Amino acid sequence: MKKPWISNCILVSIERKQKMFKTHYLSHDPDKIKDYKIYSNKLNKIKQIARKKYLESQFEMDKGNIKMTWKLIGTLINKKTTTNDHLYQSS
Repeated sequence: MKKPWISNCILVSIERKQKMFKTHYLSHDPDKIKDYKIYSNKLNKIKQIARKKYLESQFEMDKGNIKMTWKLIGTLINKKTTTNDHLYQSS
């Protein structure tokens, strides 16, 4: 399921990263691994920025509607709770 902040350009970059993993990271060539890691880190930063901008725009759009604002907050909290619950269950 596609997340709303993931654009088609980011999807293309994710596919490229997956191909680079096979060609660069698995080659065990230090220069290629370095290139892969640089690309991966930049892509992660772009995804974080896209998510932040999406959430900011959603909060701005719903700023007059307290119900929708809390609904958005709830979706953020539930995601974190699910992740934390998973960590506690594996311990």
